[in-house]
Amino acid sequence: MEIVETVGSGPPRFFLRFHPTPATPRYPVRTGGTGHPADGSEVPRVVHEFADYPEGLRIRPTVAFPADAPSELSTGHQGHFAREFAHWLEAAAGESA
Repeated sequence: MEIVETVGSGPPRFFLRFHPTPATPRYPVRTGGTGHPADGSEVPRVVHEFADYPEGLRIRPTVAFPADAPSELSTGHQGHFAREFAHWLEAAAGESA
């Protein structure tokens, strides 16, 4: 899957290859993958975990960048996650109304 995200100073473009991500008792729905730009090097690894709880939905989005990645990718991605997941939840709430 091709990914273009606005994070930090510019939109990095990479291809995400999904890999098996076993469920856990705490997070029965998990999806993960590894991002690669066109040159084939590894960019981020991601695991997003989801669970229903009596008080609502619990989401644990995780991304790991290589140690030599610019720090703005990590800090920029925090804001990106907040916007991305807020949009997903708003869309889900609109469809269930």
